[in-house]
Amino acid sequence: MLAVVPIRAGTLPAGGAEAVGEAGGRVLLIGDDPVAAAESLAGLATEIWLVEAGDFAPAAWSEALVATLADEAQLILPACPDGRDLAPRLAHRLDRPLLAGAIEITETHIHLARRGGVVK
Repeated sequence: MLAVVPIRAGTLPAGGAEAVGEAGGRVLLIGDDPVAAAESLAGLATEIWLVEAGDFAPAAWSEALVATLADEAQLILPACPDGRDLAPRLAHRLDRPLLAGAIEITETHIHLARRGGVVK
C-alpha cells in the first residue's frame, strides 16, 4: 500500500497523516513544497517519495504519476477535496477500480462505508 497525498504550499491536507498511517508509513507527497510536508510526518512515515509538481493540477499529476504508481497494488488518498479530485483520475489512468469511502483497508479486503457510515 502507498498513500498518495496532494500538497499545497508545503502543508498536509486534512486526512493526509491518516492516509499515511493506513498505508503503513509509505507515502508519495506530490505538489508545492513536498519537502516541508515530509517534515510533518516525522515518526509516522517510514518511506517517503517526493514529487515537486507546483500548483494543484490533477489531470497533469495523474498523467505524470502513471509510470511511478503502476506497480503499487493499492493506493490510498486522503478524503480531502484535492484527494477526492485526484483519486478518480489516477484510477482511470491506472485502469483500476475506485473504492471511495474506505473505512478499513487490509492486504485482502477493503471495507467501504455505506448508508452514511452506518454499515460496512
